[in-house]
Amino acid sequence: IVNEFRDLLIYLADANAALGRYPEAIKACEMALRKDPLLESVYRRLMQFHYCNGEKGCALKVYRDCSKLFEELFEESPT
Repeated sequence: IVNEFRDLLIYLADANAALGRYPEAIKACEMALRKDPLLESVYRRLMQFHYCNGEKGCALKVYRDCSKLFEELFEESPT
């Protein structure tokens, strides 16, 4: 059930972004990452949605947070 909910949140994020509703897409990504903080594809979406919403600083913060987490856990940067 957790994976299905996570997948639904990702679908919701993509659907909102396709309609230009970036704040809603961002919220859905953030919720998905709370369920599974290791979803690199969701970090990419979140950066893209922040950028499209005119929030370049937020996009950069997401990248830094993701990089820090992956370095700590895997000793690797995200791809």
